Amino acid sequence: YSHDPETLTPTGLYLEPAATNLALYSEDISHSTWSKDRTVVSGTATAPDGTNTAYLVKPNGHANMYFRLNQLLGTLTSQKYTISAFVKPAGLRYLHFRTGSGTQNVGKGFDLQEGTIINGFYDGTNSMTADSASIERYPNGWFKVTCSGTLSGTVYLLPSISNSATTTMFNSSSHISDGIYIWGYQIEAGAFGTSYIRTTSSTVTRAADSFTSTANLTETF
Repeated sequence: YSHDPETLTPTGLYLEPAATNLALYSEDISHSTWSKDRTVVSGTATAPDGTNTAYLVKPNGHANMYFRLNQLLGTLTSQKYTISAFVKPAGLRYLHFRTGSGTQNVGKGFDLQEGTIINGFYDGTNSMTADSASIERYPNGWFKVTCSGTLSGTVYLLPSISNSATTTMFNSSSHISDGIYIWGYQIEAGAFGTSYIRTTSSTVTRAADSFTSTANLTETF
């Protein structure tokens, strides 16, 4: 059964299709699989699942640069993909949530103070688009952000942290203690996302849900 993530109110039976999370080390962004482009990954805090596994991503103090994580996914078959992550602001307000390479960019920006979707940019003021995007509130200040769009060929996960809604480049010298917690990264084939699938050193596939009823359909009331 599914439920509202913030109020925990039941929302009914929800059967999911099979899905594979292609992102490696979906929780451990301190791992070397995640390159740090002028970012510092520091100590953990409580994640949405209650474990102490959520890392804080902070800028390294450089001026007039962009600050991001970077994971090479390899070569993807051309189709729609959905990318999601759980994020929580800790001094920086804006996440520019990019996936792609070169001029191929699926993503949107997210205002983690207001809980809203913004245009989103990469490498400064280059724009990006998505077929769909959403931001969903979770308890304890967390959000789940999601974007969907078509990707193909060599693809990277490239989330940027920023103090601006209109650029990913800023002077971070006064923000070295500020950042955004990022946890539960996921990219899966399809135009919509499914529930979170944890990964470490390899991709993980979750089987499709099934439902069997033992109700006596011949009984009358």
